[in-house]
Amino acid sequence: MSSFLDLISYRGKPQDNSYFLTIIFFTKRPRSAFFAPKYLKTKRLGVNFTLMKKQDKIFEAQNLAAKIKDAKSVALVDYRGLTVAQATELRNKIREAGGELQVVKNNLFRRALRENSYNLKKENLEGPTLALFANEDEATPLKAIVDFGKNIGLLPLKMGFMAGKILSSEEMLKLAFLPGKKELQRKLARILADQPRKLVYGLNWNIQKLALVLNAIKDKKQ
Repeated sequence: MSSFLDLISYRGKPQDNSYFLTIIFFTKRPRSAFFAPKYLKTKRLGVNFTLMKKQDKIFEAQNLAAKIKDAKSVALVDYRGLTVAQATELRNKIREAGGELQVVKNNLFRRALRENSYNLKKENLEGPTLALFANEDEATPLKAIVDFGKNIGLLPLKMGFMAGKILSSEEMLKLAFLPGKKELQRKLARILADQPRKLVYGLNWNIQKLALVLNAIKDKKQ
């Protein structure tokens, strides 16, 4: 699959210490639905982007650190091969499941992990990374992304983080198939709904037994 980035060139370091990047876009299918902009109607277009400055990187790392801290669990997946339509559908499913998706830079994410007492080496996190933040319960959003990836043959799990522990992809898969908060709530609701019916059945049966006993006593006296 062709990349939507066909040419990248640096323009150098100007006097104001900011860097500029010239990117030439062609109307080809983007490699990543999470990163690529909308298709361009023109054949080519030169665009200047200011690269992320130091203070922006600090802010982004702090933002990620806060999301990691607030999340019930965090999972990392490889999102290569995902189309725009698939990405949109996945985001909706994760949102409904109580989670959030974000494409992250590996070095900034490692910095955010360190602020949450997770020490991860550089070689342990490589390639394109999509972070899943499970905000309502640990398992439901994770199950949603695992099921979605299974159906399309993409989105392999890299690793995960929960309760101060770094979890392998195998451990994250086990977590994905545990009952989530919503599923447990549905089971509890069914149990509570069954209780009145069981109570009525039990009372009716006891009344029937009492009637049988009274009839037996009556017949015996006669």
